[in-house]
Amino acid sequence: MREMEQRAYSFLGRDPVLCMDMLEALRRGDGSVYAVSEEGTLIRERNSRAFMLAAENSEAGERLVMGLKKPVQLAVHGSAEAALFQELFHYNQVMECQAAAYLDPEPPFVPSRYGVRELDESFAGEILAAFPDEFDEAEIAQRLQSGAMHGSFTAGELTGLIGIYPEGGIGMLAVRPDQDWEKTAGALAGHITGWCLRQCFAPFVHIPRWDQPLLGLYQKLGYTVSEKPLYWLGDGPEEQDPSQEL
Repeated sequence: MREMEQRAYSFLGRDPVLCMDMLEALRRGDGSVYAVSEEGTLIRERNSRAFMLAAENSEAGERLVMGLKKPVQLAVHGSAEAALFQELFHYNQVMECQAAAYLDPEPPFVPSRYGVRELDESFAGEILAAFPDEFDEAEIAQRLQSGAMHGSFTAGELTGLIGIYPEGGIGMLAVRPDQDWEKTAGALAGHITGWCLRQCFAPFVHIPRWDQPLLGLYQKLGYTVSEKPLYWLGDGPEEQDPSQEL
């Protein structure tokens, strides 16, 4: 293992739940260390082109990003860091999240009646028809092609959806309005957790701070939640609700 990665692992290991996205990016081979010091590390994730920063304070973080051109997305830990880099890079959206990771080697139980399974590209039209306001066509096509989308079915009809974001976290959860959200969402999240474990991935999720029902769902499944929040910074339409995911 290269020296920079060793130093990054050493720093990130201080808070593995909060830093699971960065640890997994390195472990899965999708991330590379852009900068590292005794005070923090900055990682670039190849699939999403996002940068992820963990630093002891905003001054250390600023030194690590010195010379970096504006990333498409930037994840940081701490409100001071979020404010600093929003101003520095002129981002118009900031999403405060709680990081959660599943640390049990055994997957949660998922009732078979929900028929959750991996989806292929042939499901693109059905997904867009079931969730016309949730996703765009290009996003769905890319995630299906990567093998990262899973759906729940009742009587052969798609009732819910969940997937893995390009940076490796669980997300894209959607449940049809005529379904029981808690039960269907729980089955989907439990299934994708087990799928990650079978792929030898550490399951993790970033939950928007305002979405307490979603937080409760993952806690019920056995996820450990970090006490410290993280922040995703990026750009989007100015009129978009800033609480929405980037």
